[in-house]
Amino acid sequence: MIYHPTELMLDDRQREKLLGYDPGFPYTALDCAFDGYAGSCVDWHWHATLEINVCTAGVLKTCTQRGEYLVKPGDGILVNANVLHRNEAFEGATGVRAQTHMFDRGMLAAAEQPLRRYVTPVVECVLLDALPLSRADAAQREILDLLSRVFAAAGEEADGYELEICALLTRIWQGVYALARPLLGARQPAPRPETARLKQMLGYIREHYAEDIAPADIAAAAGVCERECFRCFKQELGTTPLSSLTDFRLRKAGELLRETGLSVTEIASACGFANASYFGKVFRRRMNLSPLQYRRG
Repeated sequence: MIYHPTELMLDDRQREKLLGYDPGFPYTALDCAFDGYAGSCVDWHWHATLEINVCTAGVLKTCTQRGEYLVKPGDGILVNANVLHRNEAFEGATGVRAQTHMFDRGMLAAAEQPLRRYVTPVVECVLLDALPLSRADAAQREILDLLSRVFAAAGEEADGYELEICALLTRIWQGVYALARPLLGARQPAPRPETARLKQMLGYIREHYAEDIAPADIAAAAGVCERECFRCFKQELGTTPLSSLTDFRLRKAGELLRETGLSVTEIASACGFANASYFGKVFRRRMNLSPLQYRRG
């Protein structure tokens, strides 16, 4: 089955919860239409699963702590496990779509030795936050073609489709391993403390966005001072804690406008804005639409 998400759902550790994800068969396929997300964006998040996005329309922009990647139609990008990342429609354009594959590393090898030799080194490679895949390269085009077959198998669910998906993912990983291999021999930097701090602070924002919180509260969630909090957000994500808080509040407000009959005043209060007037002003500035215009679609 192919799922059609319209919002980012998080578990109690602020990791993404995946539609249709079953530990007994840890793979799920998503057809992501970015017009359906508030702000055409899936904001900073992380998950233990591997993620591969194949752009099917428009241009997808993927950001990690190490850089930004533009993914054109027909091209794709692998986002490594446990990497903080953000996916959005490039320059807020409409009509951006992507076929997304989410799967656990255990799908790639049934035996311990190949898992240890060919999967774990890639998944735990600190230098490999993301791996762009271009149709202009023959080897990468083969990976993209195999991904199309996986997506089709997930949609059709014919008898034995699980076996087909497992076999195709193994072939895909052979190509991924070959592309990643030059990085595996390089000296790996130590894990960065900023990453753990950001996960804690972003988690705090997502848990307490409806409350009257300040930068000091966000910093305290990671046990750092305000100055270090601002430095982490600016250096790693190119933003500020208050901007991240406002963005998250606006996305939650967009979900409520789209999916409930709550009034604008009720939504403003539920999302942590001081009053409906201020909420409307901020919403229009960020979304280029008033809340009511957004609700009408």
